[in-house]
Amino acid sequence: MAKTQKQHRHMLPGIVPLLLILCLAGIAFSLRPQLVSAQDRAVVTRIREFFPKDSLLEDTELYYPQLSFGGNPNELQTANAMMREYAIRQYRMYRQHAKTAPGDPSIHAADTRIPATILSDYQIQRNGGGYFSATLYNPAASLDTQGFCCFTVRLSDQTVCRLADLFLSGTDYCSLLNQQISQQLQQPFEQVRHDTLFYLSEDGIVLLFPDPQSKKLQQHSVSLSEPTVARTLAPWLRPVS
Repeated sequence: MAKTQKQHRHMLPGIVPLLLILCLAGIAFSLRPQLVSAQDRAVVTRIREFFPKDSLLEDTELYYPQLSFGGNPNELQTANAMMREYAIRQYRMYRQHAKTAPGDPSIHAADTRIPATILSDYQIQRNGGGYFSATLYNPAASLDTQGFCCFTVRLSDQTVCRLADLFLSGTDYCSLLNQQISQQLQQPFEQVRHDTLFYLSEDGIVLLFPDPQSKKLQQHSVSLSEPTVARTLAPWLRPVS
């Protein structure tokens, strides 16, 4: 018995440092950011790109969002690349228009004191509950399908969503959405297609349709909590009951 107690006393100097290391490791682990909460909401950085005046254009600015989790934009690189490409495309289109229509006063401002032309900007429509949704637009163009774009990103797997991705596989979502809008307007509505522009608001799917007369977009919102809609939504989008 005395021999066993002596062995235990010899082991104590080695056990104490080991216990201390385990305690410190436990504290460090508890301070790590939780991935689940990080994926519920994206960190949004407003990016500005500036192009100085040249022979074709006045000073030009582009603004677009870039998303990250905990400061790492590489985790959302596909969505980020697509949003930046939209902004760059607006600049390229504007330059091409300047080449083909050099006398257009909307391109060449006579007063050099006019601020830089903004060709790309955005509005965040939703950032939470597991998804990010924004509208990107060209303030220098009419808000039709040429100068307007929508991005909805499912943050759990960084997927840039199509309209079909909001619903269960096999759902005739175009007919469903047309029916919902028809009920709101109290008249037939059949304009929803698989490529209809949309974004997610706090509580609905907002669908956008070009108006040929006004050259602008008309919008209709369909509630996520409406029973016929809620039953067919993809699980990640269903409202919390």
